[in-house]
Amino acid sequence: MKKIILSLVIFMLAAGVVFSQETVNFQNNIALHATLLGVAFNYERCLNPYLSLLADTSLNIFPGTFTAAIKGRVYPFGKTFYLEMGAGFGITAGYMGAIGGILVRTMTLGFFGIEDKIWLKGLVLTPALGWKIDVGKPGGFTLPISLGIDFFAGYRELDIPVDFVPNIRIGVGYSF
Repeated sequence: MKKIILSLVIFMLAAGVVFSQETVNFQNNIALHATLLGVAFNYERCLNPYLSLLADTSLNIFPGTFTAAIKGRVYPFGKTFYLEMGAGFGITAGYMGAIGGILVRTMTLGFFGIEDKIWLKGLVLTPALGWKIDVGKPGGFTLPISLGIDFFAGYRELDIPVDFVPNIRIGVGYSF
């Protein structure tokens, strides 16, 4: 896990150096999002008006989820609307794991639980679509809104090696 996180940090630092430019355009954006039951934070580096790279991390309470991912974002019209896809590392109970845990507790009248076996650790794929709306003039605050789903694949003690967690994010960002 440490190697994956270290690789993600090195990749983002290298991307910032390789693609750095001196222009008056606003090339960077940071954003803090509220999810259904959690928070997310991302840093976006715009390569041109149509493409950008992001470092993204999120933490949800239900189902318990942590993700760290590198994402690519495409603005098909060069403005507000975007499509994004990312890959990274994730830990989740997921909806299938959480429902399985609740069913086992219910069927055994609370005497048996599988809470330690429902955690899935591994690859996460994060497709999403959204809008980054400028609030006021360009180069200041933004209102990022996105809809996505996180697909997890990896190791879990239960025989369910995949899971998913949909997400809705609404936040506040700043371009500089």
